[in-house]
Amino acid sequence: MAKEHPRSVTVGYYVGSVLLVVGLGIAALLFTMLLRPPGTARIQVGDALATTCEPGNRAPGCFAFSVGNGGSEVLSAQCVVVPAEHTDARFVTDDPATVMTLRPGEERIVHTKVDPLSGGVVVAPSLSCTPIEGG
Repeated sequence: MAKEHPRSVTVGYYVGSVLLVVGLGIAALLFTMLLRPPGTARIQVGDALATTCEPGNRAPGCFAFSVGNGGSEVLSAQCVVVPAEHTDARFVTDDPATVMTLRPGEERIVHTKVDPLSGGVVVAPSLSCTPIEGG
């Protein structure tokens, strides 16, 4: 006569098997998350576009730049206006630099003003933006 197993052993066996399969699935998911490359944050700065200066600005030349996040993660960046030779250039707020936070795909327009030095001519500045670590 065959020996019968108690029902608790059979139920325990199935519960243990299910837990083992679930645990292996979670481990595989975590492992693939480790292998996935991290998201990117990529600053995109457009060319200088000549614009009309706002009244009261008192600058002979103004330029706009588009600054965007072409990556897949939120990005904080510090942007600095770099004047052309023989000019003084700043943001229209009179600041030489600004910090901005951009979501993926977001783009902002920043405005600059240029004053030529000692009778020079207005020349477009450039804009240099660098990511802020931990931002």
